[in-house]
Amino acid sequence: RPDGATLLAAIRTGGAPKADAGLGFANVNTQRTAIGGVPMLMVTGEVVNDSPQPRAVPLLRGALLVGERELHNWTFNAGTPRLDPGARASFETVLRNPATGATDVRVTFSAPGS
Repeated sequence: RPDGATLLAAIRTGGAPKADAGLGFANVNTQRTAIGGVPMLMVTGEVVNDSPQPRAVPLLRGALLVGERELHNWTFNAGTPRLDPGARASFETVLRNPATGATDVRVTFSAPGS
């Protein structure tokens, strides 16, 4: 089992759905920890609106990967339903018992209806 320094060494982010063009990610980080002996993975970052228009913020989708193979995925709230032009919103999600063997984490915007 890799330690926190090697696990999730690469963080990938994905673009916004077409309806929310102009949204992106900044400062995405991961941290492994344990609470009461239970392994946890914390993913933090910011959603940014680089467009000149207010944008609705969809659910975010996290995925644990080995190469391009997805081991596990989950959705979570960005903490705000809307961002004004140039605004940022911090997010945090904690995953209990993350899949062992994961080497990457990917954060994207969830597709509408998913």
